[in-house]
Amino acid sequence: MINRGAWLAAHGFSVTRDGRRFVWQNSGPLPVQDDRLRWWSLAELGEEPFVDLLADMLELGHERNWYEIGYDRQDRPVAISLPARTPSSAVIGLVGVATTGRGRGYATAVVARGTYVLVTAGATEIRGDCDAGNIGMVKAFQRAGYHNFANRKMFSRPLQILSTGPAGRHRSAPNSSPLRVGLETGPRSASFPRAP
Repeated sequence: MINRGAWLAAHGFSVTRDGRRFVWQNSGPLPVQDDRLRWWSLAELGEEPFVDLLADMLELGHERNWYEIGYDRQDRPVAISLPARTPSSAVIGLVGVATTGRGRGYATAVVARGTYVLVTAGATEIRGDCDAGNIGMVKAFQRAGYHNFANRKMFSRPLQILSTGPAGRHRSAPNSSPLRVGLETGPRSASFPRAP
């Protein structure tokens, strides 16, 4: 059997992202909510506090009361939860923890809160992705009852374009748009099922 990652590497591709995919299903209890944070929704606060913490996630499908900021016991904004839905699933869209809140387990609190919000809205399966090297997020998903159902590596390589040079000779020039390939592996990987 061919190792697809090795084959891609042998043909000039390099890994540009090594990710882990997690899923929570409605077969178990909801993750425990962290009472160290109070959550205020976008509907309650308006957009300005969200824009102050993060400016580019509002394009995902969501309800205004899903997007929330978590305030610690000193009333400082320390976490942001942006659960959302894509055409195919409910997702933990973004987990954000301010520098002042790092190392306190707030990432797990954000995943738990996003899960609660989506389940309340009717979700029975929720997905989330993170980079393999982001050990804090891997642990946050696991602590919140999510299971790593697939691993995804993204590969890319520069495209070569043939152009006609002087005297009609062809020459190769790099293109600014790389060729990208996703390789997903794992027990429930639909796009690249494992051979029996």
